[in-house]
Amino acid sequence: AIPQANFEEGHDHPTQKPVELLDRLVRYGSFAGETVLDPMAGSGTTGVACIKNDRDFTLIEKNKGYIDQIYKRLNETNNK
Repeated sequence: AIPQANFEEGHDHPTQKPVELLDRLVRYGSFAGETVLDPMAGSGTTGVACIKNDRDFTLIEKNKGYIDQIYKRLNETNNK
């Protein structure tokens, strides 16, 4: 089965994880106001989870196509 087939949000990356999963990891692994590092950001799900949970974040991604997707997702999340 495709790894991301069992959740509703967009499927912008082959190994994209559900925001709900990253929400939990961000909350359990950091405190509000701290900075979370994601060195393989993919489509930016960690950044979305950080915005929702009042964390700063640094995302690293080498694929230009995914970087554009990250900016799009983060802008959409910030404008909600």
